[in-house]
This record gives sequence, C-alpha cells and structure tokens, in this order.
Amino acid sequence: MLYENALEQLETLLDDPYYMGKIPYKKGNSIRIGHYIIRKNKTGYLVYDCIDNKKVDHFWSKSAALAYVKLDLDGKSLHTEIKRLDKTLEKNQIDAMFYKNTIEKASEEIRKSSARVRLEIAEENAYNAKYRLIGLIFDN
Repeated sequence: MLYENALEQLETLLDDPYYMGKIPYKKGNSIRIGHYIIRKNKTGYLVYDCIDNKKVDHFWSKSAALAYVKLDLDGKSLHTEIKRLDKTLEKNQIDAMFYKNTIEKASEEIRKSSARVRLEIAEENAYNAKYRLIGLIFDN
C-alpha cells in the first residue's frame, strides 16, 4: 500500500512540467536547470540563459550560481544578497589560503600565531557565507 502510494506521488511529480523543468542535471561540463546553464571556468562559474542566449552573471562558488538560478526560476529577486555572500565567500577563502601559506612558511612564532587566529576567523566567515547560500537553495 505504501509502495503504491509513493509510486503514484512520483508519477504525478514526473508528469508535472513545472517540477521537471527545475530538476538540475549534469551534462558534460555544465549543470542545466530549466533554461539556465552553469559552466565552470578558471575563475569561477558562469551562468547562461538559453532563452536570451547570453551570459547572465559570473560567480566564485557553485553554491552562489545554483542559488541565483534557483531563486530566479522561483521568481524571487535576491541577486544582490547572493552576490554579497559570494564575494564574502571568495574573499575569505582566498584569505584562508594566504594564512595557511603564512603558517607553513613563517619563521617567527608570533607571525604563525597571528595567522592561525586570522585563519580561524576567515574559515568561520567562509562557512557562514556558504551555509547561507545553501540555505537560499534549499529553504526557499
């Protein structure tokens, strides 16, 4: 009985073009969602609109690109918030790489100690930004 009910719900979902158009799938080196394509390049992720046949935006993280596309398909406009979170994530991930290098290469203990504290702060800020972006993808 439970199996048949679940099968009916799945069939209903698969027959609805509204939901089927929003299911992301990977094809080659791109992710396709609705009429959008997300492609990775050497500086981040590019978002293309297939209807207008043009590049829409560029993001540092895949999470920001997915959040942008998902919210745009839902008709919500949080583009400035997504860009702000993406820039925060980018800055803190680059800072974390710098601090890790400083910890590895520095000879003075005071520089290493300072870099460890700053690394912890940068990692926490990057985590918070990424957590918020993932929240935008799944909560809305």
